[in-house]
Amino acid sequence: MRIKGWAITGVVVYGLYWAAGSFGLQALVRSAIQADISSKAQNVALQWSPLRFTTRVDGYESQIDELTTLIAESAKVSIPSYAPNRARIDMLGPVQIVGPAWTIKVSADELSVGGSVQITRNGDLGRFDLSGSNVVIEDPDTNAATIEAHLVPSDKGVYDLDLSMTDVTLMAEIKTSIDPTHQLPEMVSQFSVNGAVKFDPAPALFATSDPIIAGMDFAPLKLIWGDIDLTVDGLIDIQSDGTPSGQLDVTMKGWETVLRMLAANGAIKPANLMGYQAMASGLASDDGSITLPLIFADGQMRLAAFPLGPAPKLR
Repeated sequence: MRIKGWAITGVVVYGLYWAAGSFGLQALVRSAIQADISSKAQNVALQWSPLRFTTRVDGYESQIDELTTLIAESAKVSIPSYAPNRARIDMLGPVQIVGPAWTIKVSADELSVGGSVQITRNGDLGRFDLSGSNVVIEDPDTNAATIEAHLVPSDKGVYDLDLSMTDVTLMAEIKTSIDPTHQLPEMVSQFSVNGAVKFDPAPALFATSDPIIAGMDFAPLKLIWGDIDLTVDGLIDIQSDGTPSGQLDVTMKGWETVLRMLAANGAIKPANLMGYQAMASGLASDDGSITLPLIFADGQMRLAAFPLGPAPKLR
């Protein structure tokens, strides 16, 4: 009888805790929408989920700027009852970004974003997760079979990064600008980044200043597109003016295709194409790949000994 009494007490206590958390989340979401004069929602309703506090939001609209509006058909916001410092948003319908003369529509079989905060003074970001399957971005027409992105803290201000996309179809304008003579297939088979990102300061819920990316470690970045197989390893620091400093080791198969694309884009003169091909062939290893250092220093960049001009500003 004593065990039965404890069980009943436990159920009652958890029920009260679940009710307080669920109604609290609903009130928090509703007040957050009401506090933003540019946002509105048709409905904010409590949803039953035994181990999570869950609120469903339907017909959400919010102005991004004076000309652009975000519209989400339906979404579910949830917090695990056993880990109230974590949250997740599951999109239950398409999302649209509407401009003055254009609309970008994002739909997916599954699309969710989540994260957590650490129990620190500023509520530092604990982790960030994004996952989606059969993600389609219409107008421009872009899609991917899978998208995964994860940020997990490993040191003060440093987060391990795991990003992957498979079977990515780029919008026609981008594909044509990169590959005007159609050397490559329509679909990028794989794009992935494993490594780390350094922030200064670290992203936090109650931060007094915006986080800035201070460095990136690629271990590695990988791209497979047709016969191009590209791998990038290395570490770069980002200076206060936004220019990178450091070295990335670039290994590539399919360099013949890249040279033809550069000639088609006017980056190298067609008359010099055979000379570049002969030079690249001399640098290639037994498996046909070429490895060269991409060096960033003093605001400039160069590929091995070949100057490439000013380094891009990364922030």
